[in-house]
Amino acid sequence: MKKILFLAIATVAMTFAACGGKQQAADAIDPAAVAQLTDATEVQSAANQAVEALQAQLANADKTQVESIFAKAVEAANGLLNNGNVEGATQYVQSILGFVQENQQALADLGIDAANIIPSALVDAASAATALQQHAEDTCDDVQEQAQEQAEGVVEAAQQAAQQAAQQASQAAQQAVSDGAQQVNEAVNQAAQEAIRRIPGAQ
Repeated sequence: MKKILFLAIATVAMTFAACGGKQQAADAIDPAAVAQLTDATEVQSAANQAVEALQAQLANADKTQVESIFAKAVEAANGLLNNGNVEGATQYVQSILGFVQENQQALADLGIDAANIIPSALVDAASAATALQQHAEDTCDDVQEQAQEQAEGVVEAAQQAAQQAAQQASQAAQQAVSDGAQQVNEAVNQAAQEAIRRIPGAQ
């Protein structure tokens, strides 16, 4: 009697565990919520949660749940991409693809075609968007570098012009002093000669 009661309790516990596992899988991904994420750590956490759910349902050999999780993961990645979070979408997709690559045989045994789980269009879009973003960043860096070089050239030209102007001003000042000294000397000499001529008997 006790043995029968124990088996009955174990069966009920397993039933609840199975239902709980399915419920957990169904609730593992909220595509709309994932699509709103902007922080890389939060995106990775969401991706890890999806992978954990996939692992659990693959272990349960529950094809329906595995396919449902994959569908939600694709929807979440598309949402991230559509919201402009290119890095997040790529990060999310790569996490799911990593699971697929590690479990190709198990998925095949379950009757799931690993090659078509993540649409190639989504992978290509994420890759293209990442490449475009990188190109934009590189272009921005090039523009900033060119602007910096031009600014440095303007500063150098201004410094050279200032030095040249200062040198010219110094030369002009020196020439003015020299001309003034010469004029003073000439005036002194003329005054001295005039004074000598006025001295009686001088000549």
